[in-house]
Parts: sequence; structure tokens; C-alpha cells
Amino acid sequence: STAGSLATNFVVEGSAKHWLNMFGDDASIRDSFNTSSTSDDATGKKTVNLTTSHDSANFAPVTSVGETISSAGNRASTASPTDSNTYLFYTSSSNSGAYNDNDYQTAATHGDLA
Repeated sequence: STAGSLATNFVVEGSAKHWLNMFGDDASIRDSFNTSSTSDDATGKKTVNLTTSHDSANFAPVTSVGETISSAGNRASTASPTDSNTYLFYTSSSNSGAYNDNDYQTAATHGDLA
């Protein structure tokens, strides 16, 4: 290996296998990689489906939420894999604990692909 280069397995094992930027109001996708579809299940509750599955439901989703400056506030997000190619994306107000939709919802997943 030379300076400035990485072994292929390091990049493959450490890279996000999916990423997503979506609107929270209706779960429509702004931009994404390896995302087949999203659905708006209820306020603050979305389902994300991957195009290419992970090898199991033990992958690691990482989420983030944000608002425009005019509607800024404390927000929280979490995700739970349901199977090898689907996870639930939850968002809430960290002030009240109630589920809510957010202007910007982003996510990525890490883990081995099938």
C-alpha cells in the first residue's frame, strides 16, 4: 500500500451502504443512494426500503433530523431495522416527546450487503 491509498476491503467494510435525504412531511426523497422507496406511516413515523439488502437485520442505521431556521427546535431521531432491507425511521420533539415531522430527515446504514 502506498501513502494516500487504502485497501479495498477497508473502504468496502467502512462505507455507508445506503444514504437518504427526505422530506419529513410526506417521506418524499430529495436524494438518495440504494433506496428503493419510503413511506409515510404516520406523523414522525416513516418506513425506508433499500434497493440492495444487507446480509441480515443486524445493520446499523444512523439518523438525523433538522428544521428550517423559522421552525427550529429540539428534535430527536432513531431507527429500527425490521429485516435485512427495511428500517423504521422515527422523529420526535425532544421537548415534548411527541412524534413530529421534520423538514430534513437524513439517514445512512452501515453493515455488510447480501
